[in-house]
Order: sequence, then C-alpha cells, then structure tokens
Amino acid sequence: MTLLDVLRHQWHQRTRSPTFGRSLIGGLLLLLAAAYFGSLFVAVGWFFPEIMAEVAPEQDPLRLLNEFLLYGAVGLVPMRFFLQRSAGSDVRPYLPLPLRRAQVVRILQMLSSLSLLNLLPVVVLASLWGRTVLPATSAMGAAFWAIGALLLVATTQFLNGLLRAVWDRHAGLVLGAAGLLAVVVAGGSWTGGQLLQSASAGLFGGLAAGRILPMTLLFAGTAALAVAAHRMLRGGFTACWGIRSKLGGRLRGPSRGWGTDGAASCRWRCWT
Repeated sequence: MTLLDVLRHQWHQRTRSPTFGRSLIGGLLLLLAAAYFGSLFVAVGWFFPEIMAEVAPEQDPLRLLNEFLLYGAVGLVPMRFFLQRSAGSDVRPYLPLPLRRAQVVRILQMLSSLSLLNLLPVVVLASLWGRTVLPATSAMGAAFWAIGALLLVATTQFLNGLLRAVWDRHAGLVLGAAGLLAVVVAGGSWTGGQLLQSASAGLFGGLAAGRILPMTLLFAGTAALAVAAHRMLRGGFTACWGIRSKLGGRLRGPSRGWGTDGAASCRWRCWT
C-alpha cells in the first residue's frame, strides 16, 4: 500500500458518503477562508521590509524576524492540535489488511502532513525569505535559513503527532507541559529575560550567518521528535495488532475473522 492508494481510498470513501455534499461545501468554504487569510499573510511577508521601514525604521527587519520565529512555531502547535486531524484518525479501514504497523504509521503520517497548516506557513516563510532574508545574507546563509525554517515547520508537525498520541494515554502530561511552557514564556517576558526571543535570535541568526551548529541542533531536534512520534503512534496500534496476532498472525484478508469481529472487539481509544 502506498500513499496514492490511501489517497484514492479516502477520496472514494468521501464521495460515497451520504454527507458528501455538506462536506464538500464545508471544504470549499474552508479553502476560500484559507486562501483569503493566507494571501494576507503572504502579502505581509512580501512587504515586511517596507512595513518595518515605516513602523520602526531603526529596527533591522531580518533581526526582528529571527527573534520572533520561535514564537510563531509555539503558536502553530496549538493550532495544529485543535484544527489538524490526527495521523491515526483514519487507521480503522486499514487494520484488516496484512500490513506492518511501521508501514501504516508512515503512510498515515504522510497523509496527516498534507494539511493547510503545513502549506500556509511554508508559503509565508517563502515570501519572508525572498524579501527579507535573501537580500541581507550570503547565499549559504540564505540556504541555511530556508532549510532551518522548513525544519521548524516539520518540528511542529511531528510535535503535534506526539502530543495527540500522548493525549490519548496521559492527557494530564500534555496539559502540564503546556502550562509549564506558558509559565516559562510569560515568566521570561515579565522578568525581561525573554528566553524564547533570545533563543530564536541565536538560532536563526546563526543560520543566517551560515553556522553549522544551529543547523545541527535543528536536524537533531526534528529527527528526535519524528522518531518519538512514530513510536508513540505505533504503540497506539498495539492492542489492535495484538488481536490480529491471536487470530493467526499476519492475516491474508478479512475472511479469517478479523474484518468484523476483530475490529469491533478492539479497544481503540484515540482514533475511533
């Protein structure tokens, strides 16, 4: 099974649904709203140097952008959590198939990444990169900054998958982590330390200067979150795959009893 097979199946499933008309209208309205607000953000990104020249001429646009990129990533994570579908929300139709958990997790993660919450940040960052970063840095610095910005978007994607998987098992951990982050950010602002702003300036300022260490840190952090999200999602499949193993290992199809009874008896908490 490939990503194209899953996309084809999802399309047939939606077109054959009795609520397809309402879903189509809702999807079109959502797409129009995303296009409208996305175009506004892209315009702000494209004219960001001119806006800064009018509002705060003493400020360096690139420095100010680097200082607040991590704030944008922190704001994107809760938006993903509440608006983006979980990677495991569409798993049930594929449980009867003779597929390995790792393969199903990878495909569903790729399916979850096909989201407007990935497209819009990338387009906005591209407009900022073309008008603010590229004219003010070297070719290597601009390339490092672009790669780092893409890794930051990917980090929020993997972090959302990890949080959704942890939420299903220990919701208190997610709430506690969110509260701790809010306290750290607010405390840093109240004390004048502005930890997140300093970290953002150091990270993306270093990328714009063509330094290797910030790039290494971003690669390592993104890879660690990707592995953690993958393992947590695989762990969420354990109960269902355990039932399939009791029914005969890697089944060759639903005719061996897995198609109806196994799926019904499986306690699927997060992705039902």
